[in-house]
Amino acid sequence: MPAPTATDGAARGIEVIAIPSAFAIIAVVVVNHFYGSIVAGLVFLAITIVGLLTLFVVAKYWNAAYTLGFVVVGFFALLMIPSVLAEFVHPAFDILVTIAVLVAIIGIATLLISKFDLNRPSRR
Repeated sequence: MPAPTATDGAARGIEVIAIPSAFAIIAVVVVNHFYGSIVAGLVFLAITIVGLLTLFVVAKYWNAAYTLGFVVVGFFALLMIPSVLAEFVHPAFDILVTIAVLVAIIGIATLLISKFDLNRPSRR
């Protein structure tokens, strides 16, 4: 099996950042129906943070090309694609989820910088 490419990372960025999981959609809609938009927002925030933490832990093992594809497409997906679940939660939680995703992308970008190993001496 060949190493993952930047295109594979870009596809993963779209899957993770732009498209919420079916579990998150069902959980938020059901909680919104029974408990309201604030509790649904807390559930949405919790599901997002757990997913992003696991993604950050796994990103340590990605190669540089895959990580670069994920970071670039994830950042643009965050900026350009609106959240579907924002309709079901209180707007404050939508902002908190966006901040959490942005922090995760920046964290993965710092992992990307460390993968380039810029501290080694250059060969001339």
